[in-house]
Amino acid sequence: MAEEPQPSETPTEAPPEVSATPADDPAATEPTPPADDTSPAPTAPQTAIANGGSVSAPAAANGADASREARIAMRKARIEANRIARLRPEKTDELAARRAKKIEPEQKDAGKAKAQTTESRKRIDAAKQATTENVTNVPVTITYREYQRRTEEARRAENWDRKREEEAASSAVAAEGIEKGWDVPGLEAGAVSGKAVYELNELLSKQKQACDALSSTKNKLISEYVAELKSKDDEYVKELKRQAEEIDTLLERMEQQHRAFHTTLTEEIDAIEKSFVEERTELVDSTEGEIDQLFETRRANEARYMEERADRVEEHIKQLESLRVHDAEEYNLVKIKLETDVQVLEQQLQQMRATYQLNTEKLEYNYSVLKKREEENGTILGAQKRKITRLTDHLNTLKAKIAKQEKGFQQEYMSLTDDYKRITEQFKELQKKFRHFQLSDSKKYRDVWTLNEDLSRELMRKCIQADRIIHEQQLGVPYTQPPEDLFRSIDPSFFQSSSHHGGRKSTSPSASPDLTESDERDRKDAESGRRSSLAMRVREWKGDNKTMKRVLELLCSEASFLVEEKLQKLLAPLHRDEQSLMRLDSIFKALGVENVEDVEGLMG
Repeated sequence: MAEEPQPSETPTEAPPEVSATPADDPAATEPTPPADDTSPAPTAPQTAIANGGSVSAPAAANGADASREARIAMRKARIEANRIARLRPEKTDELAARRAKKIEPEQKDAGKAKAQTTESRKRIDAAKQATTENVTNVPVTITYREYQRRTEEARRAENWDRKREEEAASSAVAAEGIEKGWDVPGLEAGAVSGKAVYELNELLSKQKQACDALSSTKNKLISEYVAELKSKDDEYVKELKRQAEEIDTLLERMEQQHRAFHTTLTEEIDAIEKSFVEERTELVDSTEGEIDQLFETRRANEARYMEERADRVEEHIKQLESLRVHDAEEYNLVKIKLETDVQVLEQQLQQMRATYQLNTEKLEYNYSVLKKREEENGTILGAQKRKITRLTDHLNTLKAKIAKQEKGFQQEYMSLTDDYKRITEQFKELQKKFRHFQLSDSKKYRDVWTLNEDLSRELMRKCIQADRIIHEQQLGVPYTQPPEDLFRSIDPSFFQSSSHHGGRKSTSPSASPDLTESDERDRKDAESGRRSSLAMRVREWKGDNKTMKRVLELLCSEASFLVEEKLQKLLAPLHRDEQSLMRLDSIFKALGVENVEDVEGLMG
């Protein structure tokens, strides 16, 4: 049975306490981070180097803990500041009132600028709170979803534990039933009667059904585990995709917060400057009369100090100009440095994103490969074990069959040996009889052949005599005596050889009853030479006739199946023209073509 996977040991976190009135308490919208902070932190793939290297594990762990504690502290401070700024704005007014006590008496009436400053500060705090909530909603949502996932995971783990325990209990009961099924009295070895055989067969059938039921229960649990693993793989891929989307959303909201906060600050600064200008204008208008009186009373004194003041003003202008130039240069340098740092940080951010994506894909691929190998190895191992058991049983069965068959084969061999000896003696006796009758039949055949040949010669002489009488007496023309070789004796084997070559008569003038094998070979060589010269005569006769050449080439290529395979192998090393001549000779021989006229008839 396949190894059962262990349930997840992820600790279950307590649900975050979410306030029922998030509008009144913004801190309630952000649950307290769990012990193992689920906020984005450097993971193992991020600490891995692209080429397969890795940083030190203790150093990475210490850095991750420090970064996590710093983020927690910053988040708590931000939440506290937002809560105070939104829910208790009177504290800000108290601080402003305390500071106002230290202002000089002539600045107490600057209420319009102060009111604008206070209003701007409230607007800035409100904008900061709104954008901060928009940004922090992403990790809050992630934390809550992680809590739900872990709760669901714990529930699934409990379900799997319950299923495994139930399956183990049912399997134990079934196994115990199977074991008890074997303890049947009266079925010991050597004491099985004819009726007990049927009972034993029925018992084996029941045991097989019980074993099949137990195996089906195990296989069902295994299939459920496999389906759960597949769903986990799909869920892991979806979580990776969702994490990437949430990181993009968080970065986008942070950028929006930065732009909105920067726009708010710019607008409020402009409003404060405008309020100060308006307040100054009003103050100047209200105090213009008093200033005129003071100028009248102090005009004489001011005349004395006019030149000194002009000198001081000129000196101050020079100092201000030098400071302005110096500050402008320093501002430009700082601006260039900050812009360079921003570009470098953006490049590093892109590199980290690419590295993270690459490491994620590597880990996914390696995980899938290792998982597939593990499944294949488990399957192969189980199959090999079952195969070894099956082959061992089969080997024992075959050994018993071989021993039994060897004994039977030994007896059959002895019987067949006796039959072989008897049949061999009979065959030898039959061969002797066959040779005797063969010689006798051959002698009778030659005697009959000689008798028929003599009768044929007598009839031929009578026909010739009648022909001579007809020519001389009836027609009155001289008669030409036929050649003497017309009455020669012909061996029967000559007609057997001629029928073997297609029924054509031999034109050899030296045929005789005592034709030897050497004469037969000479005759065949002469006939082969005549046929080979036939192809040469056809080519010499037609000369440069292109049509005849084309017809012969077409015949050689299309009728190549008439050429024997052995002859084709022998013609392989020859020249192309020689191969064509030999093939044509063989084709003419197979078609029964003996002269140029037959070739013309074939071509026509």
